[in-house]
Amino acid sequence: MAENKKDILKMAMIYTQEGKWDKAIMEYKKLIILDPTDYNIHNMLGDVYAKKGEDALAYQSYILTAEAYIKQGLSDKANIIYKKIAKLDSNKLPEADRKKQILIKKNAEAEKFIENGEIDKAIDVYKEILQINPDSFDTYQKIGELYAEKGMKEEALKFLYKVAEIYHKNRIYKKALPVYQKIIELQPDNIEMREKIAEVYEREGRESDTKREYIFLCEYYWAKKNIEKVDFFAQKAIEAKSIEAHFFKGAVLFVKKEFDEAKKELDVLIKFKANHTEGLLLSAKINKEKGQLDQAISILTKVVKLDEENTEAQELLGDIYLQKGLIKEANAKFMVAVNIYSKKKEFDKAEYILNKILSKEPENIDILQKLAEVLALQNKKRQAADVYIKISEIYSKEKMENKEREFLKMAEELEPAHPKIVERAKKLTIESKAEPVKEKQVFELKKDIKIKPEKIESVKLPQIQDNIFDAKKHQTIKDEPFKTEEFKLPDLPHDKIILESPVEIKETVISSAPVSQSDVQEDVPALIAMAEGFVKTGDFEQAIEMYQKALAIEPLNESIKTKLNKVYSQYAGISSVDSQVKKQQEEEKKKQEEERKKQEEEKKKQEEERKKQEEEKKKQEEERKKQEEEKKKQEEEKKKQEEERKKQEVKSEEKNIKVIFSTVISAEIFMKQGLFYEAEQILNKIISEDADNIEAKAKLDELKKLKGNGKEEIKEDKKKTTDRVSYI
Repeated sequence: MAENKKDILKMAMIYTQEGKWDKAIMEYKKLIILDPTDYNIHNMLGDVYAKKGEDALAYQSYILTAEAYIKQGLSDKANIIYKKIAKLDSNKLPEADRKKQILIKKNAEAEKFIENGEIDKAIDVYKEILQINPDSFDTYQKIGELYAEKGMKEEALKFLYKVAEIYHKNRIYKKALPVYQKIIELQPDNIEMREKIAEVYEREGRESDTKREYIFLCEYYWAKKNIEKVDFFAQKAIEAKSIEAHFFKGAVLFVKKEFDEAKKELDVLIKFKANHTEGLLLSAKINKEKGQLDQAISILTKVVKLDEENTEAQELLGDIYLQKGLIKEANAKFMVAVNIYSKKKEFDKAEYILNKILSKEPENIDILQKLAEVLALQNKKRQAADVYIKISEIYSKEKMENKEREFLKMAEELEPAHPKIVERAKKLTIESKAEPVKEKQVFELKKDIKIKPEKIESVKLPQIQDNIFDAKKHQTIKDEPFKTEEFKLPDLPHDKIILESPVEIKETVISSAPVSQSDVQEDVPALIAMAEGFVKTGDFEQAIEMYQKALAIEPLNESIKTKLNKVYSQYAGISSVDSQVKKQQEEEKKKQEEERKKQEEEKKKQEEERKKQEEEKKKQEEERKKQEEEKKKQEEEKKKQEEERKKQEVKSEEKNIKVIFSTVISAEIFMKQGLFYEAEQILNKIISEDADNIEAKAKLDELKKLKGNGKEEIKEDKKKTTDRVSYI
């Protein structure tokens, strides 16, 4: 039979070269009877029919061949055949075949538009195809992909969903897969499509892809707290031999409180993945639930060695240490977690842990201070102020006045109108009004100065530090006496003094009993706040008294002095107390003006810098866009060149089909039949016309080798032969 087939093929080739179409057709039909699945012969038969002008018969041979190639996944070969069909005379075809040919022509037309980058025209042609044949599923897919290429997501999904539904309904899973993948590309959060993709992978036996998709679904549903779905897909993944799936299976069992079964799943996981941190953490939780605290600590210690910033492990260690009554060790672990959260700016989590510590140690000042800082960073000013006040109250109990004031001041800076701060200021005001007259105040002048209390007039001046007045600081005295009727001194509460006669002053000092620590416990910000409130209501005497108390605590505070002098001016109804005050005010005003200008300049500088950065950013963005456009242009050019190359290849293939058919293939057929002379003649002719024809040269060398060895036949290599005639 083999010899007969060779002889038949030889005669068919000869008749074809000689243009004896009927005889060639007869020989090809004999070959088809011998092997109906040899679609290369069907294709050759179609070529002979086309040359003879019998287009209807040519169509039948071509369409049979094209459909066979499609089933075999040889779409490139099928496209070549379709182009042959498109060239047939439609008028010579039956109605049914003519309709199919029109669709083939339309497809060819659409592909040509795509090659030229005319996407809209290609879409219009494909829509015409759907009007002719609504069951053309591939066309729905092509339209969807073209809309996606244009960025028209909604239109693309409309066509892709339709074809996906059709493929799934008809169980055409292999063709459905690329459609599902395209939908996922457009809708990454489409979990329904991910489930279908996993199902297709499983049906196709693609184990690696199946495991990957099922693990993805486990992670998705675990985040959504859908335990039943996690359980289902974890089991699917385990059946696909996934090790990672044992973690999710164990997690589900842990949630269901089936601790022993959960541990078995995790043991399988850790056996293969000893450093699986999530698995180790879950294993530690199981040990904790079962009361095996030391085992849990051992596992968690391993986790923090693997990942120092694993906050969950640090917190869990803290909880276990608390359970064991080791508060110091627990706090240490909790604070590690707090610092990690603060570093990551996850302040709400840090706040939660700090409150957990304070539930056991409510007066731990270090923890309270850290909590206040964390609250302030979250802009929770009132809550932060509450914590600072609480710290102040703790220090108050311990009689640490400086620390008490320090944290009150921090609270006042965060929340000046905090009810406790205002309440405390009012309390200080009431206490100051109720203070008894200070006794043992000493007025030390030269003994010849006479003081007559019954003729005293009231003089009020700012209270000086430590209630000490040194006359030398207010008046330069040498050896010359000076005469005065009234000598103004700082106000000492309830002391009223008048100088009756000229005196010679060498050193004059007014002093009172030293101020005790308890006398200066007033809060300066609160006193100032109260003073400003009294000024607004016109109660200048109360305002002066508050400022005096504040100045006694902070004697070097220039701001308080300035405010006090201003109140004195208002109280006396004059523009300023004296030239020195006025000078100070002017200097302060000048300083403030300079500061304001400095701030404006800085702001202007920052604004210029910001504009500069924006311009730079804009420039970079433009450069980036330019590069992207250039890259896109290059890619388009490359794509165009590639398409042109493919186009030329296809044209070259089509152009050379006849040449290949009648030359190299003919020579090979003759070689298989042992007709070495005829084969050599054909190959020599090819090389004479095309000296660079590598295939012809290789075949000639092979022929010479066979002749040299005295062989009469060439063993048939089916795969190689199939590849060689793949263009037909």
